[in-house]
Amino acid sequence: MLTLNASSNNGSGTVQFNRPTSLPNSNFTIYFSHFSSPSTKDKFQVGTFSTDGNGSANPTFQFPSKGNFAGIFGIFLQTSSGEDAYFGTGPNPVDPAYSGLTYSVPLLPASSISGGVAAPTGTAAGAGRVSVTAKAGQVSLAGAQAAHSFTVAVCGQGMQNCVTLGTLATDAQGNASGSFSMTGTGIGGNFVLSDTAGAEYISGFHVQ
Repeated sequence: MLTLNASSNNGSGTVQFNRPTSLPNSNFTIYFSHFSSPSTKDKFQVGTFSTDGNGSANPTFQFPSKGNFAGIFGIFLQTSSGEDAYFGTGPNPVDPAYSGLTYSVPLLPASSISGGVAAPTGTAAGAGRVSVTAKAGQVSLAGAQAAHSFTVAVCGQGMQNCVTLGTLATDAQGNASGSFSMTGTGIGGNFVLSDTAGAEYISGFHVQ
């Protein structure tokens, strides 16, 4: 499980890794891939760690930049023949052993993402949150455009391979909350809320 410090928003993070007997004394690298990157091959390193004799590790890492970011963290096993993707963040983890955990992340205005999202964006205000446990997703917004509908989707790396989950409509105060089934969505990815102007909100994180 990978967690960013949401209290201080200083970019510090932790990993709880426990693979008894399967991966003892193994070396791993933590990478981040921007949502706007054409593929997860365009990644950069944010940390490394090694498991103990029981296949466990609890490393910390530091995200190196400040701003608003969207993308995927990946943990790669280092082997004599190269590296293998072992874990990826998102509403549907790469490793099924983590499928019972809750994925919880802020929804940020897409126009605020550092480096952009490689797609048209609107001028959304406010923010929200996404929480997913198993195949049940909960999406909320506050301070958004009043009486407005957004298409809710889970997208892969960039605005490709998006799976539409449904629509979310705000009330007269610009607030909204809705439940969505994750059935049919792929591994990893980001939540994107869009309208006719383009991407309005995207799941991400803030570093100050």
